[in-house]
Formats: sequence, C-alpha cells, structure tokens
Amino acid sequence: MKLHMLIVAAALASAPAAAATYLPVGPQNDVAIATVTSGGWTQCFIGNYGTGGASIAGILSACGGTRLMMAGRVTGSNTLQLLAQALREDVTFETGTGGNSTHNANGTDWYFNDSYSWGFAPEGVGVFRTSCDASGVFDSNTAGGAQRLCWHTGSGTLNGGWRLGNDTSLNSASNFERLMFTNTGGAIPEPASWAMLMAGFGLVGAAMRRRKAALAA
Repeated sequence: MKLHMLIVAAALASAPAAAATYLPVGPQNDVAIATVTSGGWTQCFIGNYGTGGASIAGILSACGGTRLMMAGRVTGSNTLQLLAQALREDVTFETGTGGNSTHNANGTDWYFNDSYSWGFAPEGVGVFRTSCDASGVFDSNTAGGAQRLCWHTGSGTLNGGWRLGNDTSLNSASNFERLMFTNTGGAIPEPASWAMLMAGFGLVGAAMRRRKAALAA
C-alpha cells in the first residue's frame, strides 16, 4: 500500500497545480486586467512611462515566473491597451542593439538589451530600433503600429518612454503606465505525468479492493 501511495505522490509532484489559463498568441489590444489576473497572472511591476530608474534585475527578480507579460495602459485604466506574453527566456532574449534585431516567440517578435531597449512587435512586421522601435514614426513602416510596445533602457535600468501602440514619444508621460505580469505556475502537465497519476490511482484502488475482499472472507 505504501508503494502505491508513493507512486501517486510522485505523479502529483510532477503535475503543476497553477498553470495559466490566459495564454494569448501574439500581441493583444484592449484586454481587461481582470481577464489577465483571473487567467493565472500576477502583476509584478508598474510604473509611469515618464519615470525611469527602475532596476531591470529588480523587476525580473520580482517577476519570477516561467512566463512574462509586458503591457501598457492609460494610467489607472482597468483595460490594458496592449500586451504580449511568452516564456521568460524569450521575453528576455538578448538581441543586442541592431536596428532590426528581434527574437521570435509565441507569435511575437521580441527584443531586449538592458542598455538599449526592451519591447515587442507583431510577428514579421519588422522593427526600426533607434533605440526604441520608431517604425512608422521615423520611417515609413506603419504595419502593426497599434501592437508595438517599446521601453527605453540604459545601464541596467528602465529609462523614460517610449512607445505604447501608436502613442509614441512618451519619455515624460505620466498618463501612460507600463506593467509586467508573471505566471508563477508551471506548464500544462505532460501526458506522461497524467498517465503516471492515473496509474497510481488505479493501483491504490486495486489494493483497496483486495483488502476489502480479504476482510470479508
């Protein structure tokens, strides 16, 4: 009986209990914050676009989950004007300071350098980092403008600005906020984990039936 219980315990340990249920693919516009928080996400950073100085290492320490979501809103709004999410390693993938360098993940083109800029654009539309993505502002590429987000960075901190969709030049803006959310739950359990769990319960059930039969004899 103890062996069967150990099998069940091992299966339960391998099956994460709090995976996110809101997992959008690609940038999303006009999403209620309640949709995000009820979908398994926790807000772990917030600050005005016009306020710099937050340590990126500190933000990432506070946002310790397996997935990260970058977002922005009009200050105090219950609706996020723009968001995108992916695995932590994708959102923070080092892309350097190249003018069009991105890293593709979950239907989104990400870029990150802690002394240049951090943000995303819709998959395949291209970016024009100078340092932030100035596509459609300082060049003619207006594709996906409403789904482009960029935060200035410098020396390992967030600087003021810069972009939330088609709202740009937000270097001193207090009427827009940038937010980060994290999913602290695990990934959706693998089929093998569920198979182990079901097998464990089956063995326990069989053992209990044999015990009842022996007591009744």
